[in-house]
Amino acid sequence: MAPHVLEMISCYNKILGEHRGNYRDETVAYSSPCIQNRTINLTGNKLSKEIITEVQILKYKIFLND
Repeated sequence: MAPHVLEMISCYNKILGEHRGNYRDETVAYSSPCIQNRTINLTGNKLSKEIITEVQILKYKIFLND
């Protein structure tokens, strides 16, 4: 996963933020494929929920503006 993506996610994930805080000196830490896949799945699920929520909100805003 790209470093800037991890940095963005770490703003919302306390555990990842603490982990990244421990490695601010540019030390590289690798995760197992299992952990990487879990992170990708959790991130994908969170993004999907956020997008669905935003679309639902916009749908109601458009309806109210008509």
